[in-house]
Amino acid sequence: MLRAARDRVASMNLDWIAGFFDGEGSVSLQFHKVPACKYGYQFLPTIHITQKNAEILGEIQTYLGCGRIYGARCPALQIVGQPNIRKFISMFKPISKLKRRQLELLEEAVNLLHSRALRGSELWGGALPKKNVLRLLDIVEEIRALNGNRGKRTNDVSVVRKIVQDFDEGAYQERIRVGWLKRIAPLVERKRLVKDGRLPPETIRMLYWNEGLNPEEIGARLQCSRTLIVRQMKRHGIPRRGVGRRRLSNAQGIQTSHSYGL
Repeated sequence: MLRAARDRVASMNLDWIAGFFDGEGSVSLQFHKVPACKYGYQFLPTIHITQKNAEILGEIQTYLGCGRIYGARCPALQIVGQPNIRKFISMFKPISKLKRRQLELLEEAVNLLHSRALRGSELWGGALPKKNVLRLLDIVEEIRALNGNRGKRTNDVSVVRKIVQDFDEGAYQERIRVGWLKRIAPLVERKRLVKDGRLPPETIRMLYWNEGLNPEEIGARLQCSRTLIVRQMKRHGIPRRGVGRRRLSNAQGIQTSHSYGL
């Protein structure tokens, strides 16, 4: 039997793999809870081909040029990722007899997940429009029905659909705005002050003389460079500690035993 399998591998072609996929393959659109995504869920299109003989799977993997083999007792060839999914669909959707509809649905899902460039799209649905997510959930149900495993999944589509339908877009945008103001706006304002050279001289004077910080520490506190702090001190006439004494010592060739922070 193993010899016969090896003979089939030797004469492998697209039609042979398509028949093998119809009998031993499966198509799924999984979704998992990921808080980083807009609606809290991430979608993952997947294609599996299972076979006890891992050697045959290895030959199929080599022929297709994609996928990974996992599992010891029941090996499977798994194909994920947008380019690999699209490649597999373009090769086998025209010639598959039993799973053509599943491949068509999976192709639609990939198009919905990458309909346009959106922040978070690398999460396979991290920031998709609501209509795309609702259609993806419909595709999940249809693929499950075609696979004959309706109701056997722990992820309930109806629960996720209700979450998406009740999603408050206004509150979500407000959270984004507040988060931006909290984290980004102060940095933008500080950068503008630094660029315009308008760091408050009173703040620099207080940090330098009252708190005893040197220009490097002040720069770290105000998130700017030491050079800028020194420049601002010269610009606003803020005297520096020990500068006159060091100059006098250097002129006389005398080394002082006390060092002063800059």
